[in-house]
Amino acid sequence: MSALPLRRKVAYAAAATALALGLVGAAAEVGLRVAYEDVSRITGVTEWSAGEWAGLTYHWDAYHPRLGWTNRPGYESDARVPFRVTINAQGLRGPRDHPVDPPPNRVRVALFGDSCAFGEEVHDAQTVAAYLERRLRGAEVLNFGVHGYGLGQMVLRLEEEGFSFSPDHVVVLLLVPGDLDRDVRAEYVHPKPVFGVDAEGRLEISNVPVPEASRQPWIVRRSFLAAWLFGRPRTVREVERLGEVLRVTHALLDRLERACVERDVSLTVVPIVTAGPLDRMKADDGEETRELLSVIRSSLAGRAGLDVLDLVSPLERWYDEHGTILVAPHRHWTGPGNCLIADAIGAHLAALRPEELSVRTGARPCVGD
Repeated sequence: MSALPLRRKVAYAAAATALALGLVGAAAEVGLRVAYEDVSRITGVTEWSAGEWAGLTYHWDAYHPRLGWTNRPGYESDARVPFRVTINAQGLRGPRDHPVDPPPNRVRVALFGDSCAFGEEVHDAQTVAAYLERRLRGAEVLNFGVHGYGLGQMVLRLEEEGFSFSPDHVVVLLLVPGDLDRDVRAEYVHPKPVFGVDAEGRLEISNVPVPEASRQPWIVRRSFLAAWLFGRPRTVREVERLGEVLRVTHALLDRLERACVERDVSLTVVPIVTAGPLDRMKADDGEETRELLSVIRSSLAGRAGLDVLDLVSPLERWYDEHGTILVAPHRHWTGPGNCLIADAIGAHLAALRPEELSVRTGARPCVGD
């Protein structure tokens, strides 16, 4: 028997195998396209674009490899956004830039938080930071708020950007329970860093650099089969137990307090709620929400040495007194609501620093005449 027929058989077998594999691969590609429609639903990583929530597009979002996203420097809103948003050249909410060195005889207050600190659904002049600066004589207030942030992202932004402005006092406006739950997630509006604790209670940060699709290989972004084989994300365990979420929260607060002490910066944490949880507490099954908030607030108040200004009960009282005038369409606080929050923070800071700060008298009331 000659060698030629054997080589042909091997060649035919190889060709048949390649054809079969090609057909299987093509069928798998078609099946995955039908099942998933978009390759990002396999990889969990989308092309960077402005986030969306409740019909609002966040045109001022910018990708950040460590924070997930941040405010786009120099952004000015247009008719697509129903409230006036200005981001200064330093990425802070508001129309003016701030010198790196604080002005003389002024207490520089750095306000951190999520959409409530940023001022979602209100104009630049109606944010908590804007009201606080107008009401508190002797203060300059920098708004580092970013929509959707959890406590962990606030801490990282303070370390990476906030301390470079030499603040005298840091105020963290902490939405409970939402900001704490976000810390353990791999995505909220956009992909983000994940915060956890190890067996000894030490803080762990993963999913950094935060993934974005443009950094993946071309084939993974274009082929559903390649994405399935090589681009699926590692499993991120969902945390459901409140105790574990609180352990992450306290590890982050430990890091936050240490960073402020090392730089001789005062710190105040301000737990707040939006109208949504307050509405749920008034419902028939509201006791569960009230109990959840009670556990979280008690846990924060129990930290020795941490200055906590709890505004959950005052917000509930103000909401009962003034009703919907305080509530924006998507349940954030309106300008009058932010004004009430700023007044409470201003009075607290003035009491802490009486030689430097004072509340301006004769200011227009937040609600009514």
